[in-house]
Amino acid sequence: MENVVKGHGRSFLRDGRVCKKNRKALMNADNRKLMDHELRLLRWMLEHDGPEAAAFLAQLDRVEVTPWKCACGCASLCFQIGDSAEPTAGIRTLAEFTFGEGDTVSGIFVCEKDGILSGVDVYALAGESPKSLPRPEELRPLGPFASP
Repeated sequence: MENVVKGHGRSFLRDGRVCKKNRKALMNADNRKLMDHELRLLRWMLEHDGPEAAAFLAQLDRVEVTPWKCACGCASLCFQIGDSAEPTAGIRTLAEFTFGEGDTVSGIFVCEKDGILSGVDVYALAGESPKSLPRPEELRPLGPFASP
């Protein structure tokens, strides 16, 4: 039985850690560099979820955040790397963690498309989706390679 999670108008599979989302990066002059707290969070997530995730660390200095915003108002971000073309493959999860307690427990994952970092997504496991990104020290492992 597949473990399908639905939210924010999209579905993704937990079993194969594969995510398929229907969002397009808005690639334009309104892109911005990662803020310090975003960079710190992404670096920590990629460093603490297995060798495949760690292989994407070199891309962090080239990541631009697009102006895309999720319709639900969550803190998810969409990335562009330099002038890379819009990837054609589906989104694949690289590093995933949970955070929060009780009715605020949520998840967060970093994903890639065609070997290029494509974004970070936050989602609710109970209650509403997070409106801000967590700090690395709030994250709990989720997956076989995760370490606190």
